[in-house]
Amino acid sequence: MGEPTLINTPDKGTTISSQLRGETMAYAVQNVAYSLAANLYEPYINYRVQRHFSRHSSSHPAHGNYTQNLVGEFAGDLIGAGTLMAAESFMPKQLHSFTRAFRKWVDPVFDKAARFFMSKDCSAPDYEEKLERWKTFQERNFVRSTIMTTASIAGNIATQKWVAGNPAPVGVILAGKVASSAVTMALELGARFAFPNQLNKLDSWMGARISPLFADKEITEAPKSENVAKTSHAAKVLNQQAESAQALSR
Repeated sequence: MGEPTLINTPDKGTTISSQLRGETMAYAVQNVAYSLAANLYEPYINYRVQRHFSRHSSSHPAHGNYTQNLVGEFAGDLIGAGTLMAAESFMPKQLHSFTRAFRKWVDPVFDKAARFFMSKDCSAPDYEEKLERWKTFQERNFVRSTIMTTASIAGNIATQKWVAGNPAPVGVILAGKVASSAVTMALELGARFAFPNQLNKLDSWMGARISPLFADKEITEAPKSENVAKTSHAAKVLNQQAESAQALSR
C-alpha cells in the first residue's frame, strides 16, 4: 500500500478552507471519469440481473434492454457527480457537517484498517499522526463516494423508468444497480487504499486549481474521533513511561 505520508487539508477546526472545497470538486470530477469507464460493464450487470428475475419469477416477466440500462448509467453518472458539486457549491456547511458526522460512524472500521495496514510503524513517535492522516483521507473518500453513489442510483432508476421506459419493476432495477455500483465503488476505493499517496497528491493538485472559485466557510467545530483521542492518550502515557525508564537507567 505504501507508507502513508499524506498531507490532508484540515477540516477539524471551525473553517472549511477553499482548498478542501476544491478537493471535493476534484473528487467529483475524477468520479465522472471512473463512472464513464465503469459503463463498460455496469449496464451489462444491470441487464443480467433484470433478465434473471424475469426468467425465474412469474410476478416479474418483463425486463429492460441493454440500451435502457446504458442510458440510465450515463444519467446516473451526471446526477451523482452533480449532487456532490451542487452540495459543495450551495450547501457547504451542511455537506461538511454531514461528512464529519458520518465519519464518526465509520471511524471504528477505518481505525482497525489503519492499524492493520500500518502495524509496522506502531513504534514510530508519529504513529498516531500517521493514523489520523490516513483515516482522514480514506474516510473523506468513503463519504463522498457514498453520497455520489446514492444520488447516482436514484437518478439511474428514475431515468430508466420514466425516460427510457424500462418495464422492469423498480425493485429489480434497484437490485441490479446496487450490485454493479458495489463493484465500481469497491474498485474506486480499493485504488485509493492501494495508492493513497499518489491520489492524495492528485486531489491536492486539482483542488489547488479549483479552490479560487470558492471562499472559506465557517462551520461548527467537530471533535476528534474517540478512537484517536484514546490511542493518543495511551501513546503519551507509554512515551512518558519509556522516558522515565531511560532516566532511571542513567
